Amino acid sequence: NSLYKSVSLWVIKIALFVVPLIPLFISKSLFFPYITGKAFIFRIIVELVFLAWIPLAIFFKEYRPRKNVLTIAILVFIFVVSLATILGVNPTRSFWSNFERMEGLLTYLHLAAYFFVASTVFTKKDWLIFFNIFVIVGVIENAVVLAQRLGYVASPQGGVRVDGTIGNPSYLAAYLTFILGVALILWLHSRNKAMKYFYGAVSLLTLFSIYFTATRGAILSLVGAGFVAAVLYLIHYGRSKSQSLVLRRFVLGGLLFLIVMPFGFYLLRNTDFVVNSPVLNRFRYFSFAEARFYIWSMGYEGFKENPVLGWGPENYNLVFAKYFRPELYSEEPWFDRSHNIVLDWLINAGVLGLFSYLGLFAAAIYLLWKSYVYKKTSFLEATFITLLMAVYFFQNLFVFDNIATYLSFFALLAYINKLAAGDEEAVVLSGKQERDYLAALVFGVALLPMSFAFYYFNLKPFLSNSALIKAFNSAASGNVKIAFDFFNKAFSYDKIGHQERSEQFMRFSEAVATSGAEDDFKMEVVRKAYQESLAVANENPLDPKAYLILSVVLNRVDELDDMIKVLSRALELAPRKQQIYFELANAYVRAKDYPKAVEILEKAFNLEPRFAGARLNLAAVSILAGDQERADQLLIEGFGTVNYPDRVLAAVYEQKRDYRRLADMYEVFVQNYPADGRYKLDLAKILKALGRIGEARQVLEEAIAINPAVKSQAEKMLSEL
Repeated sequence: NSLYKSVSLWVIKIALFVVPLIPLFISKSLFFPYITGKAFIFRIIVELVFLAWIPLAIFFKEYRPRKNVLTIAILVFIFVVSLATILGVNPTRSFWSNFERMEGLLTYLHLAAYFFVASTVFTKKDWLIFFNIFVIVGVIENAVVLAQRLGYVASPQGGVRVDGTIGNPSYLAAYLTFILGVALILWLHSRNKAMKYFYGAVSLLTLFSIYFTATRGAILSLVGAGFVAAVLYLIHYGRSKSQSLVLRRFVLGGLLFLIVMPFGFYLLRNTDFVVNSPVLNRFRYFSFAEARFYIWSMGYEGFKENPVLGWGPENYNLVFAKYFRPELYSEEPWFDRSHNIVLDWLINAGVLGLFSYLGLFAAAIYLLWKSYVYKKTSFLEATFITLLMAVYFFQNLFVFDNIATYLSFFALLAYINKLAAGDEEAVVLSGKQERDYLAALVFGVALLPMSFAFYYFNLKPFLSNSALIKAFNSAASGNVKIAFDFFNKAFSYDKIGHQERSEQFMRFSEAVATSGAEDDFKMEVVRKAYQESLAVANENPLDPKAYLILSVVLNRVDELDDMIKVLSRALELAPRKQQIYFELANAYVRAKDYPKAVEILEKAFNLEPRFAGARLNLAAVSILAGDQERADQLLIEGFGTVNYPDRVLAAVYEQKRDYRRLADMYEVFVQNYPADGRYKLDLAKILKALGRIGEARQVLEEAIAINPAVKSQAEKMLSEL
């Protein structure tokens, strides 16, 4: 009876049916192609359907959110995260996030809108269509995984673990658990025998794909869920005549297998079959000394500093820097997640944030089992969904969310909301003619702010990201001036990703500095790098990485005093981060203040003596400071020899004109890399400087014999000799 309602429902449903397809999308024309493209599409769809839904919710009560514990939990969650964003240490970053993650309050608002629209508009039939699309996408994802496993499609991260169209094995495993759960839900609902076989096959194939990701958290959580599901089934249906005897025996057999499997694995853990398996071998060692547990301890220290509302979303990087554990010297230099969902939310929004996040699970499970009590869903469906949420939560104790898991999780919450409402379909009201005009008027009024949201939340970030990737491509092809123009465009659009752009531009400016470009252009690039790096440091006054980026630019223009000040500030923010000590020592080395550089590097070395880089840096600067004895002591204690082959030490010996030690070191280089003629060329130069001409000739002749690529250069050196 209402034209507006009819058109809006079609638009909303068709748009939402696109959402399950999003995980397949990879945008190679954007920076972070596995994240940004998916996030932009999701946001645009949500904004479109939310705009069409607003008049529906106002004029047709059947499309208004149902007042229950789950809708209240969603609202409380958004309220707490908003409060944590506003009161956090960096509200801008907390709202926008960055290109690598595309989360922040902005994404949580879109997820909430997605939940409210889907949970109020979709009927039971719509959910069936939505979930079938979800499963079809799962079939495609599994096909990509199989192609990667067989070597027909390259894995973007390399190695033996598959990552599909998600771009990360752990992300993929988390997403595939939802594919598995949805396939099982449809298997329960299907009355068609052929379709039951299809959903069962998809479930089995998805289990294999999860196994191929070699993600321990997801695999272990699925094993645990399978055990619980089997126990609950046997308790509930153990003597039920409505369930076939074959099925009950099959479940019992599966349960026994899950019980025996851990013991069998333990007994076989050192066999060739397990050791040579890229998946099973990962389960042989699960030490609490792993980097992840150090990171968790750092997150806990950060939580204690701001326990109520945390630091604000997207600010774990500050906690990582402030409470850095020197034992992590061999890991990635910077983490922006604790790889534990509990600690992440304690950092994002404190105790209130964690409780509001856990409240989503508690409310959904309460509503789900309440639906079972009132016979609105079956025991098996309630069990499957509960275990799916448990698997999702458990594996997130070792990783974190991404756009594919977020859109799956909030769709599941919306579906639970629908189950709670039962089989009632949308009530068709009288739909008076004037409602169409009023609805159209509200739509027109809402169009203005939603257009604003589309422009600022999507179009500007998209254009900035697109310009950034064009800058990379232009720089890679040697068109540095065109690349510079694209960088300027990227900087002109918006706040999101400012630090990422600045860091990439700093690297670009380093490449320009060593290129054949005109001096005026080089100076223009350096000036721009300084302006943007300084702006990022001012925007992120608690982020030592921002000061590190600025220090690189200051180093290039020989502003050593400012460089020392900036790095000293970074060291105050991250007092145990060895990288900052190294950069600060480098500034003092450039200023010829070797005793101060030694003092700085002694502190870095004492933080973690096992760090070979810290030992080598201290030895090198000790040599510059004239303390060869200290350098030899460090080298012998760490490597068992004073002739340890290292490029930094070689550069120092060359600067000190200590050609005897340099020759001894390059003889080790030659021994370690006998087929690399370049080391022999370097050794010949050193022998020439020592006056050992005959030995130099012999080394050059050997270089020509083993590596024809250096023949012309070696022959030239021979003629000079």
